[in-house]
Amino acid sequence: MIIDQGVLGAHQMIRTVLSGYHEDVPQWRRRRVSGGGVVFEQAVHHFDLWRYLLRSEIEEVFAISRSAKWDDETATVMARLSNGVLASSVFSQVTKACNQVEIYGDVRSLHVDCYRFDGIEHASSLGEPGGIKNRIEGMGRTLRALPSGLSGIRYGGDFVDSYRAEWRHFIDAIRNETPTESTLQDGRSALEAALAVVASISTGRAVRICPAN
Repeated sequence: MIIDQGVLGAHQMIRTVLSGYHEDVPQWRRRRVSGGGVVFEQAVHHFDLWRYLLRSEIEEVFAISRSAKWDDETATVMARLSNGVLASSVFSQVTKACNQVEIYGDVRSLHVDCYRFDGIEHASSLGEPGGIKNRIEGMGRTLRALPSGLSGIRYGGDFVDSYRAEWRHFIDAIRNETPTESTLQDGRSALEAALAVVASISTGRAVRICPAN
């Protein structure tokens, strides 16, 4: 993985966006107390992603949310990880679909758009985003990825295929009696972060996470 190879240099921050549009949802998904709202529905997946990509635990969170038709339709979360990296994310259930991750190091940055076949980009921290070099590299990246992107689009593209790979891994683990790569502790850690975020929204204060023993 690019991140583990040290290409980005010392990690400084991670920024993510996960959103979608849900016009009509069941009553239980409208109330935070029953597990509804964007924090439990969507944000929890990116909390898990922070931990996985940066190999670090979430130590402290601060969050605010916007509620209209139901609880926590949109939320902004800031956090500090145990390795010092700062995280900033936006989540929403009432706007267009978006699933992006950006990691910034002191040498290079990595941008991943999970809904695009050419959605992986890493660039020097010194380059201008709108500069001619970056634009040419972007066009080249799109042209190189175009054949595989077109061939896979009939099956839902890489994003949908990631779910197939997830289920194949789970089935193989059952058949071969081997551990899954994702553990119960991973799930519990992501849930602890989500609960801390809800506590921060409720109190208006930063909340430190104390992992369960």
